[in-house]
Amino acid sequence: LVAVELLGLRGAGLLMLIFVFGRVMPRIMSLHESVQTLLASVPAFTVVMRVIDGCEAHAERTAEAAAARMPLLRDVRFDRVSYSYAGATAPAIDDVSFMIPAGRTTAFVGASGAGKSTLADLLIGLLRPASGSVRIDDRPLLPDDTAGWRQSIGYVPQDSFLLHDTVRANLLWAKPDATEADMWNALERAAAAGFLRARREGLDTIVGDRGVRVSGGERQRLALARALLVKPSLLVLDEATSALDSHNEEQILAAVRGLAGTVTTVIVTHRLSAIRRADMIHVVDQGAIIESGTWDDLLSRGGAFAIRLAEQGLAHTL
Repeated sequence: LVAVELLGLRGAGLLMLIFVFGRVMPRIMSLHESVQTLLASVPAFTVVMRVIDGCEAHAERTAEAAAARMPLLRDVRFDRVSYSYAGATAPAIDDVSFMIPAGRTTAFVGASGAGKSTLADLLIGLLRPASGSVRIDDRPLLPDDTAGWRQSIGYVPQDSFLLHDTVRANLLWAKPDATEADMWNALERAAAAGFLRARREGLDTIVGDRGVRVSGGERQRLALARALLVKPSLLVLDEATSALDSHNEEQILAAVRGLAGTVTTVIVTHRLSAIRRADMIHVVDQGAIIESGTWDDLLSRGGAFAIRLAEQGLAHTL
């Protein structure tokens, strides 16, 4: 109507206008939908870019990655260490002090959320204290020392990640220049050589995505072997046996006991059966160490450790 009255279009001109609009309008609608989709994606894009920026900000520089190893000869000391996560109302770790002697096994136990894993992250340099200091052989662990310190650490988490590749490739990921003899030695120390020797493929056994082709116990023993392949000064087991049955847990713990005197071991767990033979046990609660001592000493006190032991039905079984 507008075209007829104002523009004076008639006949062929009007048909041409209708034809043009018929071809152009779908494109305009498509462009409008694209703009709407783009606007809806902006918040997600902003979050992803924030994550990428955070990762890049915390990435180690190439020079740091090539830093010389920082050995552990005497002890690790936490001196009044505190740490708080962003946005938290209470500190995750609050004014904590303790010592980890070299060559011994030290355990940190407590309920989920007590602060055990935060202590482990501070120990291996993933987090930096808000106050206080972490000292390696009486030397403060400074940001420039972190890469060298981590090269002296073997770490086994609860859910160890294995690549969808061979055992050989998964081990070489930790130490690319390892020889076959080095790999078998690490597997022997981790009590993982037996089940691999029973397989025709040996080191060329495919473990599957995240290790689905091997059992949970075998997966954790392979992860332990990978950690030992780098010949660490400090071995950290962060809930490494908490998802295993008692048989597989004992195999891992027997392998760890075989390292006594040669590797400093830290066990972080809520399962007290895993730390029966630890040289020192620290009980963590609400970011603080509330008890410390040997198994028998803590049991005789009748405190938080003894109560947790009874709750897990272990007071008279170990």
